[in-house]
Amino acid sequence: MRTILNVYKNYFNFNGKSTRMDYNIFMIFSLIVWTLLFMFDTTSGFFMEYDVAGNFVVDDMTVRYGYTSIAFFIISLIPWVSLSIRRLRDAGLSPYWIILFLVPVAQLVAYIMCIFAPSNRRRHPVTA
Repeated sequence: MRTILNVYKNYFNFNGKSTRMDYNIFMIFSLIVWTLLFMFDTTSGFFMEYDVAGNFVVDDMTVRYGYTSIAFFIISLIPWVSLSIRRLRDAGLSPYWIILFLVPVAQLVAYIMCIFAPSNRRRHPVTA
């Protein structure tokens, strides 16, 4: 619990390093909370439905966006970015690798690096 609170306390802290354990705990926490909120949204009817063109409709070919799961995503976006940058720095990689999270296929590579890359114990930290 302390790890998750530290991530939210360091909301705009893009400096320093975060361990692999911090990153993994926050990602598992986010996945569990987002899944529970999404299930709550769909079972309670607390969602918006749009078709592919962006028109509000209710039928079988709709995409559902839950209000609470979207709110959680917005609240957690900047802490996730700052944590990822600190984790990349801890792994000895440039913080600019965060751009890989925007490319669909390269996203998987970036996640694997953040999850499995060991901490780099160099004296000189990698800076942006």
